[in-house]
Amino acid sequence: MSISHGIEITSLIQAHWNLRALRLTPAQQAALRGPRNDDQRLIELDLTLQSAAAVGQHLFHVGYDRGVIVIDEDGAHGWLVAFAQVPAALPGLPDAALETLDMARQIYSPADEAVVALLMPERRVRLLYLARDGMRGQVYTRARPRATAQSAPTGLIGQATVSADGYVIQVRDPELGLVGRAALHTVDAEHMRLEGAVAGHPDDPMTMRRQALLEPVLAALERGLATVGRDREAARALVDGLLTPGRVRADVPLQVATRLAPCTFCAAPVAFLIFAEASDLTLGDYARMMYEVTRRHGLPAWVLRSGPVALGPAEGREVFPTWGAITQVTPDALARSIDALSAAHCPPRAGGRGARR
Repeated sequence: MSISHGIEITSLIQAHWNLRALRLTPAQQAALRGPRNDDQRLIELDLTLQSAAAVGQHLFHVGYDRGVIVIDEDGAHGWLVAFAQVPAALPGLPDAALETLDMARQIYSPADEAVVALLMPERRVRLLYLARDGMRGQVYTRARPRATAQSAPTGLIGQATVSADGYVIQVRDPELGLVGRAALHTVDAEHMRLEGAVAGHPDDPMTMRRQALLEPVLAALERGLATVGRDREAARALVDGLLTPGRVRADVPLQVATRLAPCTFCAAPVAFLIFAEASDLTLGDYARMMYEVTRRHGLPAWVLRSGPVALGPAEGREVFPTWGAITQVTPDALARSIDALSAAHCPPRAGGRGARR
């Protein structure tokens, strides 16, 4: 895991740990090298805490602010976190823990004492005050993080699919359709990997809009995962609470009805029409899936919520070369648009010198 606030002091703690291990009695060194047991764990814990305290005291002497030394539950990593940053670095600490930290901040001597937050399983934290006359401590349980309304853009729909090693979250916008996905995978016992993928052709200008919607979602997940560490249940709760639940249809092979509208004078194609017949896909979904074909034709293109034979008004929008607003398109209005494109395509004939086909 990692702490997003403070400075990492793992290498300094390890160096002090190695020096202190050389000063152990022969019996203690033998226990440290021997089979894993409670005696060995106690020796390791004492080495870690004393080394962390020594590092904190050294950093204070060279000009660093007073703070709390945070040690992960395996004792493998450590950070120096300023007192003011502790609530952000370890969110969910109860008021009693914050009061304890505030009291410790006021009374401890950073030159020869230390305050340590030892992270433990089940989101517990052991706050330790390493004073000159001994060590005192208390265990607190942090609340699980909850996503807030500001965690990610509102209105996005997310559907999480659980896999053997994590989750895949498909993200959908009510207008653009599929925005992309966020994949969370367990790498090992201590690490998770978060990956994002934006839906759409890289040359499609709307892909940048989808990316702008997906990036805050990924950032919110990354911030949340930094607080839950390897607690997969908390990570799942974060995923469930981040986006509005709903069905998100990923791309599947499907036939899309299209038509090249001919010029009314020469019959050459002047427009490309895409018909959105699947009710659970948006006009934006069709525009995204057909972008490469649309670009290859290089013609003004519309997506219409109807079949090739339109009998009445249908929801539609222009999608190439510009992205237009959604409007109700009637068959007559569409015919007038084709006539205007035809007149621009064959201006001499449109001026009366040619016959309409």
